[in-house]
Amino acid sequence: ELSSAEHAKRLTEIVSKVEKSGVWSSEICHRRADGSSFWTEAQLSRVIVSGKVNYVVVQQDITQRRLAEEQTASLREQLAHGSRLTTLGHMAAGLAHEINQPLAALRLYATAVEDMVATLDVPDLLDCVKRIDQQSLRAAEIMRRMRNFANLGSNKREEIEINRLIQEVLAILEHEFKRGRVRVDVRLAEGAPCIRCDAIQIQQVLV
Repeated sequence: ELSSAEHAKRLTEIVSKVEKSGVWSSEICHRRADGSSFWTEAQLSRVIVSGKVNYVVVQQDITQRRLAEEQTASLREQLAHGSRLTTLGHMAAGLAHEINQPLAALRLYATAVEDMVATLDVPDLLDCVKRIDQQSLRAAEIMRRMRNFANLGSNKREEIEINRLIQEVLAILEHEFKRGRVRVDVRLAEGAPCIRCDAIQIQQVLV
């Protein structure tokens, strides 16, 4: 909203434009007494009658048109966002497939080294090898979840425990929580029943 001084300055600018071109038009947002707003398309014209200069203002309510334009713009943005998500989903699925191969090889090598050092009296080395195996398994599980999550067209319904879905979503978002310094307090009901659903779609909603 404009102050009195700003309003006077704006009015002077409008009159100046009318003096130069004979007409001025713009879309204006008005505020009702109850706080709600509406839009009009205003046109200010200069008319000379009997040698006297008169100014005529014509306003048309365009609130519905503005709402329709805003809804259309919002739909376009949603479609563009959906397209980007689809592309990202395909990329994530391909990336998960590529990363899973070296992760599987890493686990094989870690298992082989674990067998070799098991007979040696080097507990720290054995512990490190076990940690490598555990972390590679964890990475593979994260990639599996991401690949499933990116599967936009799964449309596969199955009996699944809702608590498991929630836990997998929390695992997917773990990095985001850490980066945003977010503490998550999880309180899952015990003995929650299984539901028949598309697990991927439910996870996407939860995310």
